[in-house]
Amino acid sequence: MSLGRLLVLCAVLVALGDCLLFREGAYKTRKKGRKERITSVEALEPGRIPDSNYLKISAVIPRLHRAGVRDFRNLQDLTLSSCGIIDLEPGAFLNVSSLSRLNLKENAIEHVRAGVFNKLNLSVIFLNKNEIKTIDGDAFDDMPTLTKIKLNSNKLAVWDANWFKNTPSLNHLSFRRNLLEELPDYAFRHVHGWHLVDGKEVTDTKILLSNNKITAISPKAFSGLGKLGQLYLDRNRIREIDPTVFSDLEMIRTVELSRNNLTEVPEGLFASVRVNNFYARSNRPLRCVPRDLVRAASKVVVTGIRKIDCECIGKLRSVGVVESDC
Repeated sequence: MSLGRLLVLCAVLVALGDCLLFREGAYKTRKKGRKERITSVEALEPGRIPDSNYLKISAVIPRLHRAGVRDFRNLQDLTLSSCGIIDLEPGAFLNVSSLSRLNLKENAIEHVRAGVFNKLNLSVIFLNKNEIKTIDGDAFDDMPTLTKIKLNSNKLAVWDANWFKNTPSLNHLSFRRNLLEELPDYAFRHVHGWHLVDGKEVTDTKILLSNNKITAISPKAFSGLGKLGQLYLDRNRIREIDPTVFSDLEMIRTVELSRNNLTEVPEGLFASVRVNNFYARSNRPLRCVPRDLVRAASKVVVTGIRKIDCECIGKLRSVGVVESDC
């Protein structure tokens, strides 16, 4: 039976009240282990499947219903990728206190609802390559151990500043290749730019927003972060940057603005911010950058710009490190 026909059949079974999670599939309890066939599965639970550290399921599962994964004490790493999942019901993961890594990539999820992930002890969530258009404002709240979330290659068009309340360990937010158009005031109000690692303060947070459709960034978009490790805004549609957009930050290790449509970089952009690396490669309208920016940053990279003003760049090299094609 083809995957398309099987999806249709599963949808009909769900509509008729069938309680099965899937009829036929396979599982692995080791990454390089052999697949074991399994049939007529109402839920993923010990008894049907060994309670191991690792579990990968291969099956067509259009709907992961409440308690669809339950009662595993030892399970740490769960992969449900390429299972055709459209809907994740609140409470889908029940009594899985050791689960730290969850891979749900390459499914067909459209909406991330509150109650699916909240209060789980997850460290890493992979939701990339789905069809996600909406995420409830509290879908990722109260997750104290979450450090990394990947939502690349989805269809998000709106950034919600309410995301990630009481999720203090989060330091890797990857939302590349979505449809985001703007960043609102206090877009990352619940994100911490730095964390304590072995008692030492580390500026480690990465915000990856490459390959969206961003044209507008509020002057207060990054307010509240304090410090930031890496900010990737490359491959968007940014023409202008407000000179005060980073004024509430103390430090940024890397700012990546390559392959946008910048006509200029405003003076004072880093007037009150310590910056290590500033990248503005392949911004075709850009001709030069301000002297104060070169003084503020440890390295400025403006390669890939055909009409760069080499006379201007030459003068800037006397005050800092500038990499260009001149």
